[in-house]
Amino acid sequence: MPNTAETFWSGSINPSSSSIPKTLLKQQAISLGVITKNIVEATISSTIDEEKVDGFIDPPKITHSFDIIAPLLGYQRFTLFQVKQAIGLEYPVSFFSNYVKDIKYQECNDIQQVNENLKQILASKETANLINSIIAQSS
Repeated sequence: MPNTAETFWSGSINPSSSSIPKTLLKQQAISLGVITKNIVEATISSTIDEEKVDGFIDPPKITHSFDIIAPLLGYQRFTLFQVKQAIGLEYPVSFFSNYVKDIKYQECNDIQQVNENLKQILASKETANLINSIIAQSS
């Protein structure tokens, strides 16, 4: 008699679904490599966090970190910014950055606000200075 266990998982689980904010971050990471001819690259890493508030655990959140990588400098990396969202919800998402002074913390409630924050971070003078400095140090 074959040993087959019945599965109780929902048939609506979709392994090909993706988060809109994370997809946008991945696209921008690829663009950075193309623009800099891979002298500077970026990757997205994600972690799941549980936060306690007043002794209670809030629903878990996922944090996507946009990490800048310098392959010619021993693959050194640093986090340019992070995006945090509740698991199971597309919005709101929160942006955090220690490098871009205008975006210490921003909350976005739709795709337009996410795009505006991404543009503000990636097109900022601070970000350009960081990328150009890595390029200069990599030559």
